[in-house]
Amino acid sequence: MWTGLWKNLSNKKHIEESKINARIKQLRGKTDATSRKELIELREKRKKILPKNYPASLVKGDIIYVKYGVGFGDELTNGHYGIILNRKGALYLIAPLTSTPQPYEGYNIHLKDLGLPGEGTKGSYVSFNHVRFLHYRRIEKIKGIKEGKKNIGAETADKILENFFNMNKTME
Repeated sequence: MWTGLWKNLSNKKHIEESKINARIKQLRGKTDATSRKELIELREKRKKILPKNYPASLVKGDIIYVKYGVGFGDELTNGHYGIILNRKGALYLIAPLTSTPQPYEGYNIHLKDLGLPGEGTKGSYVSFNHVRFLHYRRIEKIKGIKEGKKNIGAETADKILENFFNMNKTME
């Protein structure tokens, strides 16, 4: 029951946020006083409906914590660390990390000493078969890290994207 209630409230907020974003987009570039005032009011209204952990400062290469929820079969479940690879509106392209070596001969990316809670000594592997776009509401700050995120750099994120696309080309 609570899940349905939360989902309904979350969807209402998302619809309201989408309407506000559409109006903000219409006002961009307008310089008259009325438009500027409305833009300020809309941004304030949007701040009030966004979750406290809204990831406004996320950039390519950031490692964050992702709540995947219930998975089926080999899908990821619960929470995992993930790397931000790209953004499209409210969706982030995320490559999950796992402690299990992956079977991607020649494409594997193994990251060590990331300084993540519970990382252990084995490091982390990029799970290419679980790369996907996820809504920002699934993203949380990493507990135990001052800024709530780590960054591996845009170059490493680009290498992950390159390996992901090359691996998929060879599977055709």
